[in-house]
Amino acid sequence: MLTPPTVAGVVMGALAVGAFGYALSTAVQSDRPSARPFAALLCSLLVWLLASLCSNLAVLPAAVRSAWLWEALAGVGSYSLPVAWLVYARSYTGHTEWRTPAVTALAVLAALSVALTNLPLPEWRLLQFVDGLVGLSALVGSVVAFCYGTWLLYGLSRRHRRVAPLQVLLLAGLVAATHLVRFAVLIWASLQFAFAERPPEQTLAAIPLGEVPAGFLAAGLLAVVAVRRYPVLGSFPRADAVARATVVRDLREPVVILDYDGYVLDVNASAAETFGLAPDTTGRECSTVAPDLAALDLTPGATGTAWLPTSDGRRQFQFSVSPVGVTPSGEAIARALLLRDVTEQRVREQRLDVFSRVLRHNLRNSLDVMYAYTGEITDPEIREPIRETAEDLEALSEKARRAEQVMAAVEEGPSGVDLSAVVRERTAEFRDRTAELSVSTPETLRVRTYGSVVRMVLDEVLDNAVVHAATPPTVTVTLVESASGVELTITDDGPGLPEHERAVIESGVESQHSHSTGLGLWLVRWGVTQLGGELHFADREPTGTEVTVVLDR
Repeated sequence: MLTPPTVAGVVMGALAVGAFGYALSTAVQSDRPSARPFAALLCSLLVWLLASLCSNLAVLPAAVRSAWLWEALAGVGSYSLPVAWLVYARSYTGHTEWRTPAVTALAVLAALSVALTNLPLPEWRLLQFVDGLVGLSALVGSVVAFCYGTWLLYGLSRRHRRVAPLQVLLLAGLVAATHLVRFAVLIWASLQFAFAERPPEQTLAAIPLGEVPAGFLAAGLLAVVAVRRYPVLGSFPRADAVARATVVRDLREPVVILDYDGYVLDVNASAAETFGLAPDTTGRECSTVAPDLAALDLTPGATGTAWLPTSDGRRQFQFSVSPVGVTPSGEAIARALLLRDVTEQRVREQRLDVFSRVLRHNLRNSLDVMYAYTGEITDPEIREPIRETAEDLEALSEKARRAEQVMAAVEEGPSGVDLSAVVRERTAEFRDRTAELSVSTPETLRVRTYGSVVRMVLDEVLDNAVVHAATPPTVTVTLVESASGVELTITDDGPGLPEHERAVIESGVESQHSHSTGLGLWLVRWGVTQLGGELHFADREPTGTEVTVVLDR
């Protein structure tokens, strides 16, 4: 028979199911770091609710209501709730690993308690003792898990402005609502018995389906408020537990740690000094650090450059974003934004570009004038040295222009290159300028590299061997695979490389008193560096030079 309390209980149960369904749908559709643990928490409550409703609905046959399945499912929901709560609290506070001994032990106790309570077991005294011990341990563990999880969230609310104490109270109430309502009902029944001499059974009978729907309806409403009002699906790792364990505190470059939603978790000393940040920056939007940061792509793995306002005016920064605290499912709970001031570097690059363009343009015009006037000179002893000097300057300018083009081409990225084909192609251009040119390469040898840079390096080494030899030299080019990668060796029998030039190229530093006489070997060094390889020089006996370029496969 449907009594008013039963109807009220059914209505409240239906509303509770709807509330949990809405909150669960929101969590499942979210990609936030703590969405899955929160969904598991709601599933525990929903299973408990449905099983409790089925075992209390008067409209169902008695055999159905008394089926052991409902009690077992209710036990699964109630005992898994503290486990889910602890996992959620750890995830929300930035602890990426949830398979801890405490969580595992609590889950095992919950499973044993459900099994011992609902499975038909022999009525052995020892087994009954074990059942009681396991049940007590599960109860104590549940209380400890609830208190520990709540303490984790409360501690987070004291450190992070985006997590309000009211939010923690709401989440704790969500988990404890059913128990609190049950406790309130028992207190009310006791007071009725003490002051009105009303039997507790009569008081409890007037409550819709016992205390079940009221408690779950309260929990369901709290779940809806939580997902709509607070960032309960995110993650807020402790700066000293995650961020400072990942980023060196005294790193000279500014570092900003951002949470999943782009709010500041931490900044290092360099960032605070560079951007003049106040001590209470934590918990504010990233635009607090610099207004232009909000417009940048700050997803994990993003890189780029940006002009940002600092304490010393606007500066250009090269930035990179790295994931921090990756969860077992591969999601980052925070991001580390590394900023490197490249203002001077970029200005220096622009100066070099402008100087290079202006000098080449002016040199080209001056050479045209020289060629025009040398045509008017009739004395060959005067004309030819001037013409040869002009040609040397023109060749140097053309070499600088070609090197600039080749180096700029690497921005397109490396590709598969057949080094054997490149060696055979370039050495064919020098056969007429040597006494003998021997080439030894595999039939094919493919590596992922920059083909244009390899060609420039090989051309410059061969050109250097030919130009500095008094007579056409004997040159050997060998390409082999080795344990360290690929070795390209060029040997000649020329006069050899002067010691001071080798020292300058190997050290990478020129000065007024120590410098090389040309641009060719510098192009070789820059090219090999761009290729990520190694450059070695060696003398040959009785004369000559051996140049070896080592590249990775």
